[in-house]
Amino acid sequence: MACSNGYDDDGDGYADCSDADCQWQPFCAPPREDTDVACSNGYDDDGDGLADCSDPDCSWQPYCAPWREDTEAACSNGYDDDGDGLADCSDPECQWQPYCTWWPEDTDLACSNGYDDDGDGLADCSDPGCSWQPFCAPWREDTDVACSNGYDDDGDGYADCSDPECQWQPYCVPVREDTDAACSNGYDDDGDGYADCSDSECAWLPSCTWSPEDSDVACSNGYDDDGDGLADCDDPDCQWQPFCAM
Repeated sequence: MACSNGYDDDGDGYADCSDADCQWQPFCAPPREDTDVACSNGYDDDGDGLADCSDPDCSWQPYCAPWREDTEAACSNGYDDDGDGLADCSDPECQWQPYCTWWPEDTDLACSNGYDDDGDGLADCSDPGCSWQPFCAPWREDTDVACSNGYDDDGDGYADCSDPECQWQPYCVPVREDTDAACSNGYDDDGDGYADCSDSECAWLPSCTWSPEDSDVACSNGYDDDGDGLADCDDPDCQWQPFCAM
């Protein structure tokens, strides 16, 4: 009765369970924090400042044991189960899991899926491991298609016939301007700035040689036949013609 009546019965300044004389009473013993209830009720039952699983007295409880992060579930649930700051496959304890190992990046699929499968920072064809793949090889610009598709296939800044690698293609060879057709079509076929008879390569053609301007026809056809800038009777070569005499 004296240990539970709320009074300081012996006048020592302590009442009930706060009095050392009452410590033997079962109801005066401090609560333990090592039972199922005490370790899961959210309270600091033994007054040591630590509640439930944070109290070392509860560490033996199965539900207070730290989680391991080396099981299939723990390595794939998106959480840092063991509290080491690393979750799932980023935790070294999960590296043995098949789905946590890096994939080699040298297969058809790995080199074309848009991912950095082996974790080296390079995806698909940018990864040296994929360089052997035909679809990762740089395009050559020396085929019929590559030399006529309008693109710079090999990335050297030159497309089609402007690329030296295409020069062997018949349609990439510069056109000569020394044939009858090339010297009379009105075009600068060889790209030297001169068209037809104004091109020195056409000078050998009869159609490109100047006619003498001293015959009846040449002195009366209205043309500057010898290319001296004077036509018909204005040309001194025609002065002997009776119809050119003043």
